[in-house]
Amino acid sequence: MKRLLKELLNRFRKEDSIKSLDYYIYHDNLTGLPNKTSLMEDLPLYFNCIKENPVIIAIDINHFKLISDSMGPNFADELLQNVASRLNKIFGAGNVYRIDEAEYVVIYDHNSGKDLSESLTLVFSQLKKPYEIRRSKMYINVSMGVAPCRNGEKTPQEYLECAQRALEDTQRRGRNGFLIYKEYMDELVKEKMQIEKLLHKAVENREFEVYYQPQMILESGKISGFEALLRWNSPELGFVYPDQFIRIAEENRLIIPIGEFVLKKACSFLKKLHRIGYKNLSIAVNVSNVQLLNDGFINGVLDILEKTGLNPDKLVLEMTEEILTESYDMVKEKLISLKQKGIKIAMDDFGKNYSTLDVLSRLPINTLKIDKVFIENFLQDKPKQLITDLIISIGKKMGFEVLAEGVETREQYEYLKKYENIKAQGFYISKPVPIEHAEKIVRKYGPNIINWKLSCDYR
Repeated sequence: MKRLLKELLNRFRKEDSIKSLDYYIYHDNLTGLPNKTSLMEDLPLYFNCIKENPVIIAIDINHFKLISDSMGPNFADELLQNVASRLNKIFGAGNVYRIDEAEYVVIYDHNSGKDLSESLTLVFSQLKKPYEIRRSKMYINVSMGVAPCRNGEKTPQEYLECAQRALEDTQRRGRNGFLIYKEYMDELVKEKMQIEKLLHKAVENREFEVYYQPQMILESGKISGFEALLRWNSPELGFVYPDQFIRIAEENRLIIPIGEFVLKKACSFLKKLHRIGYKNLSIAVNVSNVQLLNDGFINGVLDILEKTGLNPDKLVLEMTEEILTESYDMVKEKLISLKQKGIKIAMDDFGKNYSTLDVLSRLPINTLKIDKVFIENFLQDKPKQLITDLIISIGKKMGFEVLAEGVETREQYEYLKKYENIKAQGFYISKPVPIEHAEKIVRKYGPNIINWKLSCDYR
């Protein structure tokens, strides 16, 4: 070890312009920011010097690995440098640290006179402004976790952990925002660790099941197809909701084998319905960003279609508005390729992130799914009703199929029914059901199911 250090020292002394070994120990080589080693030494000193309102912020660039994989490592490095530079401008040099690939930590004294949330909103908006890289504009989303530090309640290292827990909770809730640490987040971290451990076991033991929710053409009352929905009934945890484990599965790339399992089951189910005479039905399957950017995704989809014998034009791949808008430059060739094969693309949760019409016009999609947040109570909420009407009108004029999610009342059904060929799904039509119940729905009622005649078993 001593000989290695000596060699390193000799190397760094060869040129006077090269910084000292100490610099490289305490700084990040790429951005020039202080690194994690420096942070852990500086934390106690900050708390001794800052008497008023010390705050620790943990910041992460969302989907950074996907950006790196798609745009290349050199582009990703330039992005990291740009983000570091902007953080230095916002908080001042010396207050910002790079502690992981795409994670930064900021320590500063919050004495602006503004409410902390108000200050953080301004910081968040600054970080989201476009970055000029290689003569092009790069838009990113970030997640932030914030820990206000009250002197004496916790150690500096514990406050850092609190900021990182708040960051994890932000990511769990969908990213692209910030949260201030609360005590309940400690339990969420423990829960996440347990789910992460059991997910690996669940994949090996095939603990997952696919449920199916009918999608209906409201004007005629005909079922047009089903959406395949993943369910996990863990022997240790019981029923685990998808929003509790999907993000964790994405982070660990377990979503790739899980997604393949769902697609196989869904295509096999639909092919069976086609064989018994219901050839007009389609199947919708959700796809995550991690799956879409996986090199083998398209070949995997085509292989499943070939093995099950399902016609590609009966498969709908649903992708969230966030994936299709934020990652479009990375995935557009794959989307075009899928559409050329006859596979349909649906934008899920439309309206949730307020896509621009320009982006919408460039996407090779077939279907807009109106996010259920606009359907819920929209008859009593005039702005929501107006937005819903506008989305339907725009979607139909642009040649898209339009499907409303979360239809749960007769009144919602009747209102939406006035639009020609609009589709819907929701508990009023049917809850998601196991495969045997989905088959019963089709066999019992046939292709002309009228939703209010459905048995209560399915609602």
